[in-house]
Amino acid sequence: MAAEIFAWGAKVGDQGVITFATDSAAFGDGYEQTAAAGINNKSGSWPYTYVGPINEVQPIIDFLDAHAGAVSFLWTPPFGVQGLYKCAGYNLTPNGGPLVQLTATFKQSFSS
Repeated sequence: MAAEIFAWGAKVGDQGVITFATDSAAFGDGYEQTAAAGINNKSGSWPYTYVGPINEVQPIIDFLDAHAGAVSFLWTPPFGVQGLYKCAGYNLTPNGGPLVQLTATFKQSFSS
């Protein structure tokens, strides 16, 4: 089954974290040798925020619920390239009147 596309925009200002997985060995004379760990040693994690009326937020909730933190979806982070991501959960906050704020973290995945 092909991965579905997460098509909702993110709030301006969300800041991602890019990390590199490495293996290293330290030697007694202070020398340390470091190498990339695996073929996908670069990964990203992005906070995601959407504020809107519940009728706009509900389709996002439905999408995330359908993937249940276990199924990857396609998403394009700011300044990035479309890739596979998973979302382990989300928070909903009333934001005054009819507005609701949904916050989540999208973590890069390398398999569906």
